Amino acid sequence: MDERFFYGLGGIVLLASLFVLGKQAYAETISKKHVPSSVEKCLSPVSIWPLSKVLRWKDLAQKYGDQFHVDPALVLAIIHVESNGIPNAYRWERHLNDASRGLMQVLYRTAQKLGFTGDKKQLYDPDTNIRLGTQYLAQQISRYGLLAGIAAYNTGRPVYDKRGCFANQNYVNKVMSAFHVYKKEIQGGSHVW
Repeated sequence: MDERFFYGLGGIVLLASLFVLGKQAYAETISKKHVPSSVEKCLSPVSIWPLSKVLRWKDLAQKYGDQFHVDPALVLAIIHVESNGIPNAYRWERHLNDASRGLMQVLYRTAQKLGFTGDKKQLYDPDTNIRLGTQYLAQQISRYGLLAGIAAYNTGRPVYDKRGCFANQNYVNKVMSAFHVYKKEIQGGSHVW
């Protein structure tokens, strides 16, 4: 498949057909009411190579992807972009006075909003982190649609710039590129680094 088509003006139509989770299609989540039409032109592929340290979490991505109706390749894409597959990844979020932790870089306060009652250190546990991260991703996609939901996973809510692109468009582009790569890996594999 031509990458330019995947990310071109017709890309949203193609994305709608690609994002099939089990028997549930994501076509309804990519509605125009959630995403300005200008966002389509903002999608741009980023060079991503699949990583074995991300793919080792495939079973947990499948388990919680199934539970929360999120494509496991999308879960792996978030893991790739957020932590590069490193379970003890940590990033202090000064503006939030909180830290992102673990594979999916879950904030402690976000985990609490999802019903988590454990200690912050438990967010480094891959099972706990992927469960909470996938649950949060599913909520954001349900609330905002697919692309805006990915943007919101990173920022709390989708924010648009003057061009009508997401303020964190680079993040969305990386996740979408990683999704495409991990979807191929899950379906048959190619070359893993």
